[in-house]
Amino acid sequence: MVPRILIVDDHLPTRRVLARLVARKGWTIDEAADVREALAALDARPDCAILDLMLPDGGGERIAAEIAARGLPTRVVICTGLCGAEQLAAAEAMAPGRVLSKPIKLDDLLAALDLPKPMTRGPIGVPLPG
Repeated sequence: MVPRILIVDDHLPTRRVLARLVARKGWTIDEAADVREALAALDARPDCAILDLMLPDGGGERIAAEIAARGLPTRVVICTGLCGAEQLAAAEAMAPGRVLSKPIKLDDLLAALDLPKPMTRGPIGVPLPG
């Protein structure tokens, strides 16, 4: 099964760059620009949610709390431009070991996602490890 990733960021260029980077891995991408869109996208049960903390109608912590309240097994990765110690500590509490500072390095993002590679099909339709 191909992992589904939810990318939540109100800055369209950032969201699109993240989507392109993650899509290269063959994963299914959903995008949201705010908390409202992100909460609706949770119905698709993403395997991972990449959350910005500062959104126009709230923050990524609200989305992370909803993921927990719904009992979803969604891995939360926080991507933030914030550098205050208090905000970073709060983000670390939501996503231990998965808080990335912008600008994000691809290797750091992939390590934080830590998802299995999707299966690819061989010439006769036999699944092969990706």
